[in-house]
Amino acid sequence: MAPSGQRAYTYDLNGTVRVFDVTTPLGAQGMFPEILPAITPSASPSTNLSNPLKMLITPDGGTMFIAGDQQNIVLPVP
Repeated sequence: MAPSGQRAYTYDLNGTVRVFDVTTPLGAQGMFPEILPAITPSASPSTNLSNPLKMLITPDGGTMFIAGDQQNIVLPVP
């Protein structure tokens, strides 16, 4: 979640960060609307089931950190 509580972020198995607007009502499929386009990092952190990815967002909501087993990614977020 963004510090403001207005957006939620996911890191999908296909290697993209998806952003959702949680201030609007749920859509017809019971999901919050996605803010497009998805963010595609230039690298993908590796992970395994015993050590899942960690994702953090800075207090100002402008930067995301994704940490894996062998690599970390720093991304600007919308």
